Order: sequence, then C-alpha cells, then structure tokens
Amino acid sequence: MSARSRNEGDAHFWAKMGLVFAYSNDEWSAWPECGNADVVVLHLKSKLLAAIEAESTPKHVLNNIKRNLDNGCEAVAVVTLDWRFHNQIINKVERRFPDSRNSIQVFRYNQRGYLELREWLNERAAAKERQHTSHPNHFLNNHKPKEKNQ
Repeated sequence: MSARSRNEGDAHFWAKMGLVFAYSNDEWSAWPECGNADVVVLHLKSKLLAAIEAESTPKHVLNNIKRNLDNGCEAVAVVTLDWRFHNQIINKVERRFPDSRNSIQVFRYNQRGYLELREWLNERAAAKERQHTSHPNHFLNNHKPKEKNQ
C-alpha cells in the first residue's frame, strides 16, 4: 500500500501525511490510502472506524463519502484543502446527507480545523463507548451483586 495515490499533488499528499501523523498515537491508529479513503483512523478503545478525505474541490466529495460509508466507516471527515471551495463542499454534503451531522463533518485545512476534527472524532469515539457500555444486555449494566444472607 502506497501513501501516494496516482495523479496526486504535493498539497494533498502532505495533508494526508499530517493526518496520519496526528492520529498515530496511543489512542488512535491511522493508515493512508486504505480502503480507497485518503486516511482511515481507528480509535483503539472504542473501535470507531472513520475515514478522512482531503478534498481540493467538490467534484468527488459525495462519491468518496458514500464509498467510505459503504466500506464500513462509522464517521467520515472531509478536510477542505482550498478555502475557496469550503462552503461549496459543505453545501453539497448537507444537501446529499441532510441528517448526517453526527457521522459526516467538513473541516478547514488549518490548525483550528485540525483541532475541531480531533474534537469531533473524539466525541464520536466517546459516544460509541457510551453506546456500547449502556447497551441493555451489557454485563456491567445488568450485573447485580449477590445479596449476602443474614
């Protein structure tokens, strides 16, 4: 698996590498060009699987998001590399996926965007952990200590 895809510019490549580096730590694992996504990240505790797409234009954004969801990603983040297309991409995503605020989000390619992306993915991972541990059949929720005989 190569980190650089065919016909990819330097800005796109380095954006992906920055994302892989940011999510290669004790909480997350990250892979470039995995499952046709630019970057796939896995939260190690909750097992949240998410794709991150670095997009320069709105041309392929909807196909990329749909493919990532079809491939089993629970969340898809889009990082817009060109500020001129940021609002176009947001509008396109909101029209195609109107009720997907929790599973699809668009971020700017800057320091603030990276921080917002990290916060959003951490919130998604925490929500998945809460969902798993609050499941009605979960052992910890249904386990009742035996009462002592007196």
